[in-house]
Amino acid sequence: MPTLSPEVYQARYRKLESVRKQQGYDCLFIYADREHYANLCWLTGFDPRFEEALWIQGPSDKPVLIVGNECYDMARTQVQLDAEIWLYHPGPVGTAVRTGLGAAGLMIEVDAIAVVD
Repeated sequence: MPTLSPEVYQARYRKLESVRKQQGYDCLFIYADREHYANLCWLTGFDPRFEEALWIQGPSDKPVLIVGNECYDMARTQVQLDAEIWLYHPGPVGTAVRTGLGAAGLMIEVDAIAVVD
C-alpha cells in the first residue's frame, strides 16, 4: 500500500468538510468493515481489518472514529487526521454518540455526497 503524507489526508478532510457544509448536512457518517473500507481509508488512512468502524464528522471540533477493541490501537496509529478515537462498548452506543455531538441528539438522513479527489 502506498504511503501518503498527512497533508494529503488533511486536504481530503477539508474538501469533504466544505462539501458537507455546502450541502447543509449537520453530520457525515462513514461506515467501514473488512469488505467496505475504501471510503474510510481514503479519508483517514485507517483500514479496519478485524471489525466495523464508524466515522462521524460534524459540528464538533474534532471528528470521531468509533472502533472495537481489536482495532483500537491500530486506529490510534493509522488515522492521519486529528480525530477522537472512541472505543465501542456493547450497550447504549447511541447515548455516547449523542453526548459527543451535542445535547440535541442525532437526526440521520441517509444520502450520498460525491467528492472527487
